[in-house]
Amino acid sequence: MRKMRLTVLTGVVGVFLFSVVTPIQAGPPETAEGDFRYFGLTAVPKFAGCNMFLTITEIAEWKGTFIGSSTDEGKAVLHCNGD
Repeated sequence: MRKMRLTVLTGVVGVFLFSVVTPIQAGPPETAEGDFRYFGLTAVPKFAGCNMFLTITEIAEWKGTFIGSSTDEGKAVLHCNGD
């Protein structure tokens, strides 16, 4: 009996949540302009045998339509065979 109540309750909650979801749509593209200042990148290498693992950080400053700074981080792997 308890399992049946839980199943029914789960179904009711699922239908309720599905019915309150509102789709979101993007608007048309807009023009943006301004200055972008790039401060360069730093790469910190680590090695495992002849494989090189890089942690890369890039910093930039934005002025214009977008104001502020950004920091991008990523990882790259250079394998022994050049891949």
